[in-house]
Amino acid sequence: MDWEILKGKIPTDMLTKLLKADEINILISGVTGVGKSSLINALVGVKDLAQEGNGPTPMTAVVTRYEALANGVRIYVWDSPGLQDGTDQDDAYIADMKAKCSSYDLVLYCSSIQNTRFPVAGDKKSVKLFTNAYGNEFWTRAVYVLTYANNIPPGKDKKNPITLETKFPIYKQAIPKMLIESGVDEAIAKSVPVVPAGYIDGEGSRSLSPICEDWLDHLWYTSVSRMRFGGQIAMIKYTADRIKRDEDITSSDLSKPADQQPIGFSGTKVLKYGLPPLFTTILGGIAGFVLGGPVGAVAGVAAGAVIGGAYSEQ
Repeated sequence: MDWEILKGKIPTDMLTKLLKADEINILISGVTGVGKSSLINALVGVKDLAQEGNGPTPMTAVVTRYEALANGVRIYVWDSPGLQDGTDQDDAYIADMKAKCSSYDLVLYCSSIQNTRFPVAGDKKSVKLFTNAYGNEFWTRAVYVLTYANNIPPGKDKKNPITLETKFPIYKQAIPKMLIESGVDEAIAKSVPVVPAGYIDGEGSRSLSPICEDWLDHLWYTSVSRMRFGGQIAMIKYTADRIKRDEDITSSDLSKPADQQPIGFSGTKVLKYGLPPLFTTILGGIAGFVLGGPVGAVAGVAAGAVIGGAYSEQ
């Protein structure tokens, strides 16, 4: 996409940052066996970027940096070994992580919602290790992701009282308490968003109803909302080829491999996730460009600007 299309439509300083945005650093961690690699592949949209495992042996044994490049933006995903893996190497893992990734735009901390109890002792210890190493600022960029949500029955079921509808609120309430007990500042702990995540099953749906209608969109927008402005711009630019208007996404789109799955756009989402209203201009331009090339981009920019202006006045 020719980003110069946005010239005169958004503030010059924003356009300058958009043109210069070229790097994102994402740190992802959690206890072993929580599906971190699968999550990376879905969020970044690159097939087999991180190796996925199906057995008890952790696929990541050292701090690993994955790289992907799109639209002039290089994304670095720093994947820690699964903590609490029985090797007693957690302190060494955290020290290695901090040495390799001292600056980051986003933190994804993962736990499995399939656990029969929460919090597990491993999560408490891991949170303490990260807080001691990075400080409370670590959690101001964090999203707490509950993986394997697809594997929990969705709605109310008399035969199975443990459903996503009943279990997710319990976890969502328990996580801030666990963070506080593990040394995280109370205000910061309560501000960390908790989101469910599934996996791309190729069946044309990303719904985790009734918790969220589209878990990948929910994860993407929540993640962007936790980044600094420069990281937000870079992430939008990186994801440009995957962005489509909500109304244009079909079941066929949702049946594609994880790396080809679209990210839905609407002005309502920009407002819902607390992103700057002018982001609707940028996202509108991207969505328009995907649909109709340069002409569509101009129309999309105009529509996005109208939406952004309307929301900024509310």
